[in-house]
Amino acid sequence: MFLKNKIITSSLLVSALLVSGAAMAKPSKEGQYSVGFQSSWPSYGLSTKYETSDVLTLQATLGALGTVTNLGGRVLYKFKKMPEYDLYGFGSVGVYNYSSGVIDESVFGFGGGVGMEYDLSKELTVNAELGMSIVNFDEYTGYSTVGIGIGLHYWF
Repeated sequence: MFLKNKIITSSLLVSALLVSGAAMAKPSKEGQYSVGFQSSWPSYGLSTKYETSDVLTLQATLGALGTVTNLGGRVLYKFKKMPEYDLYGFGSVGVYNYSSGVIDESVFGFGGGVGMEYDLSKELTVNAELGMSIVNFDEYTGYSTVGIGIGLHYWF
């Protein structure tokens, strides 16, 4: 349980630091920050993104609300850009925690997948994803390697 609280606290601090620079974001989407919600079943929670270029985005996630807690980072590569949506591939790494009763287990995991991000407005985007992750818990047997996800982000 201690590790889970430490992960949540660290993630909130990192997210706050990333979001604090949003006021200095460039007018173009490159260099902009977003804050939002990201779900990658079975974990979901807070997310922040930073667009480093036209095709590359960095994302930090704190999936503290699901069956499995996740503190992770992702790199998104846009391989098809359209006026209203982008298609992208992503890679992810993170620490996954399952805690229930006497079981408290944390493991390292990684994965990847594909997704689509749709612009609802200049500031608001929604995304849907299909991915695969390698996370090897010893005790928890309910983790699926194939996952679906959705997200909603506000861009500054």
